[in-house]
Amino acid sequence: WDEANTCDQPFYALLGAHADYDFGSVIVSLWGRNLTNSRYNTFAVLSSAAGGTRFFAQRSTPIQFGLDLNIHF
Repeated sequence: WDEANTCDQPFYALLGAHADYDFGSVIVSLWGRNLTNSRYNTFAVLSSAAGGTRFFAQRSTPIQFGLDLNIHF
């Protein structure tokens, strides 16, 4: 995360799944992202702009589920 390589984070794994069912003109999709609900930083920076060195990071999105419905006519 920095040039000196002093900031790091532990190894993490992400699991996603996607299942479709085709009814002909209708397709139903069930999906999930980050099913292990892993918490990690998507990016991070060290800043000295406020006088002291501070670490700023954007956290990952939590577990997500969804259902998509596609209709073809």
